[in-house]
Amino acid sequence: MDEHSQEEITEEQTGTSSFIQKLYRPGPLIFLFSVAFIGLLSLGYFLLTEETPPPAIIAQTPPAPPVAKVYEEDTAFEMEDMVKQADLAIIETMRGLEMEMGELDLLDVEMRKLNGRGYHFQVLQLPAVADKNMFFKGLCPV
Repeated sequence: MDEHSQEEITEEQTGTSSFIQKLYRPGPLIFLFSVAFIGLLSLGYFLLTEETPPPAIIAQTPPAPPVAKVYEEDTAFEMEDMVKQADLAIIETMRGLEMEMGELDLLDVEMRKLNGRGYHFQVLQLPAVADKNMFFKGLCPV
C-alpha cells in the first residue's frame, strides 16, 4: 500500500487560489454576469430617458443690442455709379444685338482717382460689330 493515503495528498487550499476556484463555479459566475448585465441595462435606460438641458449658450442669452456701424460706404460719389451704368449699357446693347457675351474681353482693371476719390477704370475689348451705328444707338439712352 501507498505510504500516503488519499486524505493526505489533498491539501486544503487557502487564500486567492481558493477564492478563484470558488468564484469560477457556475453559480457565482451566473450571478456576477447577471448583476453586470442588469447594471448596464439600467445605465442605458437612465441615459436614454433623462431629459437633457439645452446648451448654456442657447438657454437664456439676451439679444445683443445693435452695434453702430463702424464703416459705411459714401454713396455721394457719382463716378463709380457712372462706370457701372456704362458697363450695364454695353451688356444690354450686346444682348439686344444678339452678340456673344463670351467674346467680350476684360483687358485691364485699375483704380483711378477723380477729385480725391477712387473709381474703377476698365479696358474692354468688344467683339467685331457689323453695324457700328446700331451699336452706338443702343448705348445712348433715348
